[in-house]
Amino acid sequence: MILDDYINLLWSQVGKGIYVYGGNGEDLSAMTEEKRDAFIRKRETETKNSSTGKVNYTKEQNIERCKALYKKRVAAGVNPILAFDCSGLQYWAGKQTGVIPHDLSANTLYGKCTPVEKKDVKRGDYCFLHNGKKATHVGMYVGDDIIIECQGRDVGVVTNKLSRTTVFNRFGRYAAFGTGDSSEPVTPAEPVNPVKPDPAAKYVVINGKMRIVDDKKKPDKRVHIRKGNGTEHDILKTAYSEERYPLIKQEDSKPYWYRIDCNGIEAFISSNSRYTHVEPCD
Repeated sequence: MILDDYINLLWSQVGKGIYVYGGNGEDLSAMTEEKRDAFIRKRETETKNSSTGKVNYTKEQNIERCKALYKKRVAAGVNPILAFDCSGLQYWAGKQTGVIPHDLSANTLYGKCTPVEKKDVKRGDYCFLHNGKKATHVGMYVGDDIIIECQGRDVGVVTNKLSRTTVFNRFGRYAAFGTGDSSEPVTPAEPVNPVKPDPAAKYVVINGKMRIVDDKKKPDKRVHIRKGNGTEHDILKTAYSEERYPLIKQEDSKPYWYRIDCNGIEAFISSNSRYTHVEPCD
């Protein structure tokens, strides 16, 4: 069931993923310190009080908050450490399950949902903070009174109680998940055909850059990851610029695709230099 897979992915990041503005699941632990700092600096921004318009944190302060949580995750032995913002977490899970094919903001996701009352919220419904003009934050209700969200730079991906929330004030049902009738929470499951990345392996990296255009993140390149070696095989997910995946091996038979580890699942991606390149493990 798609919703089960989606919620499994959210659970996998609780207490692990960190908040970086514009993050869509990039693996910070796979970067050198220099690249990681550049990634955070490029994406971070100042934050303002939504009521007064006054700056709560400067860009530099937010950069340091991100770095502090990253170091805390490292000390706790978390690996990999992925970067998200609130909608980036939902997009990351939605992209892998095929229900959210393109990056979107909390407000865009809100516009794609059918409104529901808090008393009618079911497992798989989205929870939004709306300031009267637009939705500025999003999480998902996963059952058993639990919301999973990427809350902020000091805590990252966490759970909160639906019954106690004062943050979320609007709720929506996304058609791709169906009715969400079950109220039981889903706990993380083991991936199908799990593979263990070789610590010495190289990474297959998607060419191009993720760019902010009209407050939306847009990639230079999109590449399908498939279940088999060739375009005749089903698409597992779509990869975007700057994403990286551990390389298992380069296939010997045409069309010479890379065999990769895609979030614990063995998969295949084109080795065409227009779309991908290989980098050594940092």
